[in-house]
Amino acid sequence: MMLDLEVFDFDDPERWRKVQAVVNKPLAARALAAGMNARCRMQGKKWTPDVGPWQLSDQNSVNWPALQTLSPGPDSPNWYRIAGYCQAIAPWCAAIGKLIYPHYRWLVWYNRHVPEFQCHSAGMGLREGRRKSIVIMDVLWGQQTLIQGSEWVLMKLLAAPEAFALTVEDAIEHLERR
Repeated sequence: MMLDLEVFDFDDPERWRKVQAVVNKPLAARALAAGMNARCRMQGKKWTPDVGPWQLSDQNSVNWPALQTLSPGPDSPNWYRIAGYCQAIAPWCAAIGKLIYPHYRWLVWYNRHVPEFQCHSAGMGLREGRRKSIVIMDVLWGQQTLIQGSEWVLMKLLAAPEAFALTVEDAIEHLERR
């Protein structure tokens, strides 16, 4: 069986233009609001769209100092990078994927934390055909992470002892109920 694997590079200018073309569509906006509202409830806050996901990062994360230094604007990929809370942004990533690649079946993959196993969440599009294709939508941290990201994400999500997936719509509804 042949498998094509792609990790969507949000930092690539051409790809980022595709994201910008769909970022305000209802599905993407709803996914972002659901994830950020869920994250804010954990902090006892209320989310407003002018607060970038990056501002809701875990300030103990190794990526927090870089984000804080960048102070990214809403027209950049870094605006959506939320250190330490991938589960809050993963539905948005999958929604963006569904809007850009509508011929794929989009799922939000999660794995629950188990001892000695780092958990992760990301959007993943699957397509059957003569060649199976997977697109991983994950607001990853730079080129090194992107290169290593496909193997890492697949291992963490598909092979994890506590992995599970929801459709984009089910993931959004789950977050809205929390």
